[in-house]
Amino acid sequence: MHLDKLKVILEDRFDTVIDVSGLHACFTYIAKDGAQTLLIKLVDNIDSIKIDEADSIKKISYAIDATPIIIGNRNNRKTLDDDTISTRYSIYCVSEDGFLNYINSNLMFKTKRFFSKRLPISGTRIRRARMQIDLSMDELARLTGLSKNMIYKFEKGYCKTASLNTIKKIESILHTDIRDRSYKVNIYKNNIKERTLRLKYKPFKLIYIDRYKLEVSFIKDIRTIIKWSRVFKEINKNLYGNLPIVAYDGDDKVIEGIPVLNRSKIESSNMEAVVGYIKENTKYII
Repeated sequence: MHLDKLKVILEDRFDTVIDVSGLHACFTYIAKDGAQTLLIKLVDNIDSIKIDEADSIKKISYAIDATPIIIGNRNNRKTLDDDTISTRYSIYCVSEDGFLNYINSNLMFKTKRFFSKRLPISGTRIRRARMQIDLSMDELARLTGLSKNMIYKFEKGYCKTASLNTIKKIESILHTDIRDRSYKVNIYKNNIKERTLRLKYKPFKLIYIDRYKLEVSFIKDIRTIIKWSRVFKEINKNLYGNLPIVAYDGDDKVIEGIPVLNRSKIESSNMEAVVGYIKENTKYII
């Protein structure tokens, strides 16, 4: 599918579309419609997505509360069927025509599954909590309205994600958190206990999620900074109050309303100091 064609389709279907196709990012579009946000990566071969790139896609999706999707026509073995949803490093993959079918149909079961927010869960936590309150799989299935087979797949790790509705059903019976948050965040403990996502692919290098949701991108040249700042501005405006910052080796400035700060000020692990510096030296509102 040509990029322009997909963008036209997205703009017709979604309220907001952010295009980063010309900036060599780890994703191609962000599409937002009400409470639903999709982070889309368009490729020819879905197997061309490497694990580091997939990790960055998932982390950015987590930061902006989006569902990541890879659209491609084939993998290393065959052409993708239009009615099949596969996964690549736990990211849903679908063919171009399949993607069109899903967004144009409100009746297909897979459409609802495809666009539902699915979160990683821990089968070990489910099993441990179930046994602590002396529940059998049959009993947990009956109380939650799920099948015994689904409970079995969760506990054995054969199915590692679930919809938020399913998670709430299980947690309401087991009275414990069953989500697996391990792959999402690395916790750097200091005086304010920040959560920091480190990415290896553009556009962001760091994402802090705690009192502030700040994305930091390290960019070397001013022309690239100007191009990326326009994208960051759209993300900041449309997606849940994220606060992007550009770090580089020059003097502090504001471009397209985005703080561009000296790299040495940003590389500190003290988030309070970073935020204080932004407040003091720019007109950026936090």
